[in-house]
Amino acid sequence: MQNKSNHTYTMMLKGLISNSMSEKVFDLFDEMTIKLDSFTLTV
Repeated sequence: MQNKSNHTYTMMLKGLISNSMSEKVFDLFDEMTIKLDSFTLTV
């Protein structure tokens, strides 16, 4: 993915959580290179 933003990560996390893919959620957290905001952390 070229343009990584909080919004993009939030939508990806929400999709993974909605589809019961919790292991992938933790993998994505490890890959994140941006500082998360409070909205992203509440997902």
